[in-house]
Amino acid sequence: YAPSDDFAPFPLHAIACASAFSVTYMADNHCLYAIESFSLGRMSERAIIASVEEAVSEASQVCTFNGYGFDLPVLVTR
Repeated sequence: YAPSDDFAPFPLHAIACASAFSVTYMADNHCLYAIESFSLGRMSERAIIASVEEAVSEASQVCTFNGYGFDLPVLVTR
């Protein structure tokens, strides 16, 4: 619920899904690719957040589309 037609503040957003695409560089110059998706259809919002945190916990670099402007603030707030 937003009090007007404006964009709702971050604490009012609920996370419905999140995905992580990872690339692991191997010693033989090959890469392993993986995509993980987490959604309310299979888990709670708390489990989605924990799964995203686990997916990026050992990453040396994280890239997002609008992550600093929306995704990460919502994850941190929730």
